[in-house]
Amino acid sequence: MDDGLVIYLLPIMHAVGLIGRVIPGLVADKIGRYNIMIILATLTGIACLALWIPIKSNAGILVFTAAFGFLSSGLTSIGPTLIAQISDIREIGARTGTAFAFQSFGALTGSPIASAIVDARGGDYLGLQLFCGFSILASAGVFASARYVQTGGFELKKV
Repeated sequence: MDDGLVIYLLPIMHAVGLIGRVIPGLVADKIGRYNIMIILATLTGIACLALWIPIKSNAGILVFTAAFGFLSSGLTSIGPTLIAQISDIREIGARTGTAFAFQSFGALTGSPIASAIVDARGGDYLGLQLFCGFSILASAGVFASARYVQTGGFELKKV
């Protein structure tokens, strides 16, 4: 990876993420919040496994950065709407706060875990890439389970 390009990856990811926060919300109004969350989590996990792992070029890194920025930003913006959908209006704040409190453990431990995985593999990122991809796919499974509980099955309907 070109050292001059590295400093632009985060701004690119967040610039694309602006669009990624809006479009999934609009689509969620049409097909359902849980449905779009499952789709986004699945696609983000697949992007980590199918795009990030085989990349060997600067162009490939840019494509992955844009895809991950769009998809992961959608996950961030749709999350609180899932809580609002299943909560009484008087409980939304407390439930959202509780959800973010639990998410904070992942946010606080994610970087040290990532560093430990990369260090354990002698600087190779494959272990981290697999961990990221499968963790996000596991979250898609959790969202699918929540959708199943809401609908009582896997019917194709807006949820």
